[in-house]
Amino acid sequence: MIPDQVAQRFAAKVRKLGFSHLALTGLRHGYTTLMLTDGVNLKVVSKPLGHSCITITGDLCSHLLLGLQEEAAPRLVQRLFRNRRPAPEGTWILLTNSR
Repeated sequence: MIPDQVAQRFAAKVRKLGFSHLALTGLRHGYTTLMLTDGVNLKVVSKPLGHSCITITGDLCSHLLLGLQEEAAPRLVQRLFRNRRPAPEGTWILLTNSR
């Protein structure tokens, strides 16, 4: 199948479903965002995208990964200090800036 034909058929289906516009790349971005924010491993997310290595996916999605890191730090503290006190606000900053 020719890529232009795929895009045209996809656009026709999108219009038929009542959406004004949805590009094929939007599906790729949506897939990547949903998978990474659900905690799916970067290698697993990277493979269907056709990236030759996870570095490409990581570089393209660095804004998502930063957000995931910010969420992960308080979770790590809670696991380390289970049954003590909740992780304080700004834990991620403390963990990344300490040397």
